[in-house]
Amino acid sequence: MEKLPDAINCSISADFTQIPNEFLRNPNISAKAKTILCVLLSNKEGWQTHTTSLKQMLKEGNYSI
Repeated sequence: MEKLPDAINCSISADFTQIPNEFLRNPNISAKAKTILCVLLSNKEGWQTHTTSLKQMLKEGNYSI
């Protein structure tokens, strides 16, 4: 089980995740990478993310994650 670096949600409300438009509109970042970052940022502070938990939330395999 591989632990991934922490991503911290700095949104004002815990029920929403704010993503900078510059990141979302960057054509050099893949759609999969954007999706994974959105999922990572949606977790509570202190959440420890592992590839296995991402695989449960997404339909992506080890290689994609």
